[in-house]
Amino acid sequence: EKEQHFSVNSFFCGLHFLVGMATEAEKSLLLYEKIALNRDVGAAALPNTHPSKSESGTQRTIRTACKALTKRGNEQVGVPEDWKVYLSTVNCTSQLVEFIGNRFNILFTNGAA
Repeated sequence: EKEQHFSVNSFFCGLHFLVGMATEAEKSLLLYEKIALNRDVGAAALPNTHPSKSESGTQRTIRTACKALTKRGNEQVGVPEDWKVYLSTVNCTSQLVEFIGNRFNILFTNGAA
């Protein structure tokens, strides 16, 4: 029982490191966009919108793609089946994982997809 407790504790401690990496990556992306572009991007650049100022355009784009193109992403406006059909016409498969909740690994996993 002690070994199981140690394994679970080690797992969560390892996740803290990954959560910290995601947090710092997001801060870096936000700063890079501010310096390189010197303007708001994406939804933040549209009139009458109020997206989070703490979320980079990069992360917002990844999150939006996940919602639109994955199953359970957005049942009202998502198009996961159309995405799968398109990918099959170009002999590809989707590498996107579902964006459910605030999962810290989405930036890395779906950013690479």
